[in-house]
Amino acid sequence: MTYDARLRCMECTVIIEWENAILSGDDRGCLMLDAVLGQITDMGLETEILILVDPEVVDVNELQRSVEPMLSKGREAGIFWRIETAEGLHYYELKNEGAKRASGDLVLFLDSDVVPDADWLKTLHTELARDSKRIAVGGVSYVDTTSLFGRAFAAGWFFPVRPRIQRVVDPAAFIFANNLLVRSADFLANPFPALPDGATRGSCQRWLADRHVDGSHVALVQAATVSHPPPATTMGHLAVRGLAEGRDHVADARRRNRPRWSRIGSSLRHVGKRIRQTYRIARRQPHDIGAAAMELPLIIMIMTSYYGLFLVGAACAIVSPRFAARLWRI
Repeated sequence: MTYDARLRCMECTVIIEWENAILSGDDRGCLMLDAVLGQITDMGLETEILILVDPEVVDVNELQRSVEPMLSKGREAGIFWRIETAEGLHYYELKNEGAKRASGDLVLFLDSDVVPDADWLKTLHTELARDSKRIAVGGVSYVDTTSLFGRAFAAGWFFPVRPRIQRVVDPAAFIFANNLLVRSADFLANPFPALPDGATRGSCQRWLADRHVDGSHVALVQAATVSHPPPATTMGHLAVRGLAEGRDHVADARRRNRPRWSRIGSSLRHVGKRIRQTYRIARRQPHDIGAAAMELPLIIMIMTSYYGLFLVGAACAIVSPRFAARLWRI
């Protein structure tokens, strides 16, 4: 079978958790759907869209009303879509459940708060089809820099700056669960692993590490980009995200059986690394994040405050892991 034929015959299920949209808003989710539907139509792919929600935290009827005008366009273009519920499941669990319910040969994980850039879908499909040994390809998620908070988090958060040089990195050094195309059978055999009690993020990097161990081929496609909002839709959202990130950092250290004193040092080193990263990017690469020179003090102040919250969350998780585990769901 030729490469073009392989590309055309790949049936795909796009799996979208509608959890992040609770904080970013349904409007951004609809922007995401508009971009995805347009790219599916342009490529003429056999595709279904599966939106999974926990009905305990998302009003399914309200969601239906919000996305119906957008998805009706997809229906007219022959794109099948469905909204399904999965009670009590959170982020990675929703993705794993979606993969079980998917009908496509491929599953494409996308979040309800990211917006794909032009040719994102075509780029992912092309690179997966190019090498039959690859089980998955991930794209790059970067922070939307249209606001001051966005420019601050583009400088100092864990998402990379939007790449200027766009290469295919194989094997991938990192991937994100909000921008990942994977062969369904391979993913079902090895879904996202469970997280330590209370943690909410980090399973995708553990999944990638496990794939490196078992010899699977996973590539990072730097040209397949999506924009992610900064965690600052409200000050409450900003605080919860910082606290949860610190809690999750300690939970990961506990999973690795590191002693308590080591978890403290690890958290402090991580914060120091991120503050240095913020200063370096804001000062030396301001054009990459669209920052003006006068914004540098504000960017440093925002990220220093954020990582102060990180340390508070880390301290709570060290002192009282069970207490921290019940709080700050993201």
